[in-house]
Amino acid sequence: MQVETCQVGRTLRLGDNTRIVIRRREGARVCVDVTAPAGTDLILGGASVRPISGTIGVWTYFFSLQALRCFRLGRFEVRVWLPGELVSHAADCDDWLHIGVTPARNPLLAPRSAPVTPAVPLLQVEDDGGRLLPGGA
Repeated sequence: MQVETCQVGRTLRLGDNTRIVIRRREGARVCVDVTAPAGTDLILGGASVRPISGTIGVWTYFFSLQALRCFRLGRFEVRVWLPGELVSHAADCDDWLHIGVTPARNPLLAPRSAPVTPAVPLLQVEDDGGRLLPGGA
């Protein structure tokens, strides 16, 4: 798993055509905006989320995470940690979140025994404002 530390309001990029924007945080609630190629499924809590808009080749999703702070976006699993949950000394960083991304597991395959560490970054902060944490967090 690759974990990136990102400030609220910044854009995270998964590949060339997929963007995740952390719009705002209100306590444990995190509002997320996702833009992905048309046909990219977004699964939240086992249910498919419908895009709020779609143009030729692009779908846009807007949703919030609270108790459940993970979702599946196409071939990626994405998890969000609040300040202090992943790195205890970051508890006072109210406007920074940790975002973890790993290739989605195929439910037909046996569970992995070790976390995936990608050879190339899966997740990047577009304005270089984030900090990369070691994989497997």
